[in-house]
Amino acid sequence: MYEQYSSQEFEEKYTYSGNLGAFWTPEKTAFRLWAPTAETVSIRLYRSGDPGADDLLAQLRMQPDVCGTWTAERFGNLNGIYYTYLVTVDGQTYPLPEPFVVLATQNPVGSAGTQLLPAAQLDRFLIRTSMGYPDAKSQIDILKERHHENPLDKLTAAVSREQLLSLMNDARQVHISDPVYAYVVDLVTATRENEFIELGVSPRGALALCRMAKSCAFVRGRDYVIPEDVAAVFDDVCCHRLVLSAKARLHRLSAADVTAEIVKTVKMPQVQEK
Repeated sequence: MYEQYSSQEFEEKYTYSGNLGAFWTPEKTAFRLWAPTAETVSIRLYRSGDPGADDLLAQLRMQPDVCGTWTAERFGNLNGIYYTYLVTVDGQTYPLPEPFVVLATQNPVGSAGTQLLPAAQLDRFLIRTSMGYPDAKSQIDILKERHHENPLDKLTAAVSREQLLSLMNDARQVHISDPVYAYVVDLVTATRENEFIELGVSPRGALALCRMAKSCAFVRGRDYVIPEDVAAVFDDVCCHRLVLSAKARLHRLSAADVTAEIVKTVKMPQVQEK
């Protein structure tokens, strides 16, 4: 189903609808969509009178509550653009802007009745991380900062788009030696042979582990990866890709418990730092 409206028309038509419910906030140029049917819904929003004058996709996509508000089919459509970097609307194909980033949030509670994403789709997320609660000092700072004003109103760009693309290219050039490649393979193989894991890390996950290890080394000021970089990102890269066995659930083990044990038991190669 494809429908096209200006923001005003969208607000008037879809403030409430029996078949398609949505709330549109013009001041934030954002919308949230609920579609009870399984069919894919594509809605194009534009600010000006000329639909061709607007960006089709922002460079940063925020998808809240990814397991609760999208069906697996609709999420699969977004997955497809991760590798083609193209999007087709009205039969016309457009390249995505660079960089293109998708961030998704998931509530730790209240998931009853929602459709969880299949393992194959979770595998397409580079990393998963948990923010947890802020410490006492950070909580006090949050309260103070918002006493008279919203600090988000004063946010400024840390780097330009060109600078970010340059940093990304530099991170790609970080070197990985053969012993470190072998260490990555040993780690992911261990997830496939572990008694507490029903489904281990895929080849896509191994590639993600290498990419994150490169980024970790780059942030730490090196142009080469050491095994410690791989171990440092192993949990964030691999936990969401694992399907635990019944034995793990019986022992009340989490994915993080299993990956921590794997890092301890897999022999780390000795690579001399430059």
